[in-house]
Amino acid sequence: MKRAYVKCALFHEATGLPVIGVILYFRRGIYKDEYEIGFRGRRNRYLFETIKLWEYKEEIESGKRKELAPFLILMADHPDEEVLRKEKELIMQIEDEKERADLLSIAITLAFHLLKESRIKEFFKEEMKMFKPANIVKEWIDEGIQQGIQQGIQQGIQQGIQQEAREAVLDILEVRFKAVPESMVKILNEISDPSILKILHRKAVKVESVDEFEQVIQLMLK
Repeated sequence: MKRAYVKCALFHEATGLPVIGVILYFRRGIYKDEYEIGFRGRRNRYLFETIKLWEYKEEIESGKRKELAPFLILMADHPDEEVLRKEKELIMQIEDEKERADLLSIAITLAFHLLKESRIKEFFKEEMKMFKPANIVKEWIDEGIQQGIQQGIQQGIQQGIQQEAREAVLDILEVRFKAVPESMVKILNEISDPSILKILHRKAVKVESVDEFEQVIQLMLK
């Protein structure tokens, strides 16, 4: 919660736009909706908007929110084929073919985490014809070497983007303050979160010193 609070505050400061933190919970259980800090009887509270998906279960099952049908399996006390049958029934009512395919791919991917793969493929064997136009989740279709190659390519692309973001931050600091400590370079190289790197890029333009920028980094990583 502290990390979410800090990110919201920094995004707000960096963009000047209203930033509303929303936390989405898929399953029943322990959940939090606030970050609180106190000292000697004084306290501040930051309250997050929260969405508890299970509160919409009846609306989903009734067909009012068919687009959320793939998540019914996460709300079930005992996930089984009956839940999958209900999901498929609702999804097949979606008129748009592309949207139907996307929702089915989500439903199957989530089911793979909770049920045996062989049962899932058997249950959805007729619907597999629809997966070609789906663009949300496809990793379970491609297997073996081909899957490894694709994952490697995507990982390489992502790492390249992250490295460019780090170098952009360092370039700004070097232009403004001439020298950047090796310790700071090392910390930056360990950051892979794109949202954090984006904020640090903006802060690098605004800070008054390298020390101030280091304080920002420490705050972001707490």
